[in-house]
Amino acid sequence: MRRVTGMFISAGLCLICACSHHQTPYLGYVEGRYVYLSSPVSGQLIQLAVQKGETVKTGQVAFQLDPQPESSELSAAKAQFQSAERDLENLKLGARETIIKRLEAQILQAHANVTYSKKMLDRNQSLRQTGAVSQAMLDQSRTTHQTDLQKLNEAQANLAEAKLGARTNLIEAQEAKVNAARASVEKYQWMVSQKNVVIPADGFVQDTLFRQNEFVPAGKPVIQFLPNQNRLLIFFIPEKKLSGIHLGQLISFTCDGCAKNLSATIDYISSRAQYTPPVIYSEESRSKLVYWIEASMDASTALKVNPGEPIEVFIQ
Repeated sequence: MRRVTGMFISAGLCLICACSHHQTPYLGYVEGRYVYLSSPVSGQLIQLAVQKGETVKTGQVAFQLDPQPESSELSAAKAQFQSAERDLENLKLGARETIIKRLEAQILQAHANVTYSKKMLDRNQSLRQTGAVSQAMLDQSRTTHQTDLQKLNEAQANLAEAKLGARTNLIEAQEAKVNAARASVEKYQWMVSQKNVVIPADGFVQDTLFRQNEFVPAGKPVIQFLPNQNRLLIFFIPEKKLSGIHLGQLISFTCDGCAKNLSATIDYISSRAQYTPPVIYSEESRSKLVYWIEASMDASTALKVNPGEPIEVFIQ
């Protein structure tokens, strides 16, 4: 009787174990999608602020290039911009006060000349009637008076133009020069700012590709960087199981030496089938078609796995 009871208990335990492991794991691995930090401007590497294998934070200085010659070009561009602005202001304001006063003085002198030449003309006209002056002298007086009147009108016109400022087309041309100078300043400000590169997100420095004092060409990567959020799971689902998964679905996974109860969320399902990848060494599955699946992890889970680690995925 005891022997029969023991057999039932053993059978029950086996059944329980079988039920708890009925799920077939799907094979995959952890992938790291690296970011290569570079500068769009070339220069000598004067500071490499991080090291290979270092854990870094957002906003931390990554590296710095020599600010020259862009820094000097920025100073020159600023000076040119300020000069262009002053010239534009002068055009809009009109002539300076000293020029205005000189023109006003010329008008006063012209008024005095007109008054005097008018008196001389009137006098010579009276004397001509008595024969005291010649006709030539009278004609000369008349010409002098007309000349003085023209000079007065010209002086008044010059004063009015000086007070109005420059013509519209001259102001528009100078405004274009100001805008061009401003664009030049903004260009060199941007170039100088690109000489200092910071860490874009919390993550891990996989490698440094240049040494301090080396010359770095524009766009050449200096640091191979792995943001924490760029760690993801890639695994493969047989074609027959595809209908049982969907975007946003929660999955669990395990790996050698990993903590228990790790989870991720499916955020990509390939639209095309492919042959079983060669990393899955199974004679049985070699001829089957599978679908590429990607799943993202939260920040705390992502830090518990490393790129390249094989995983086993269980669909919830």
